[in-house]
Amino acid sequence: MSTTTSLRIAKFGGTSVADFDAMNRSADIVLADPAVRVVVLSASAGITNLLVALAEGVAQEQRDVHLEKIRHIQYAIIDRLSHPQVIREEIDRMLENVARLLKPLRSPPLTP
Repeated sequence: MSTTTSLRIAKFGGTSVADFDAMNRSADIVLADPAVRVVVLSASAGITNLLVALAEGVAQEQRDVHLEKIRHIQYAIIDRLSHPQVIREEIDRMLENVARLLKPLRSPPLTP
């Protein structure tokens, strides 16, 4: 006798995880479907574009602006949690690592 188990994978990214409320709606979708066994999350709206810009090489001042935008997006999400401090520290640590990895990248040449 063979039994098959239904397996559903739910993937959320971009506007589906853009902010705290969107993440809650995504969680509600997962909780409403018992067949969902795997959940995959990608970056919140705007984060991928900021990371790509950083990877392509921008001036130091613009790097700082992009990193601060990422920090702001993430803080806006976690600040709605009961105890965000531990996650805030982890976000800071990760962004410090990103900044350190970006240091060897040269800024794009100035165009006239």
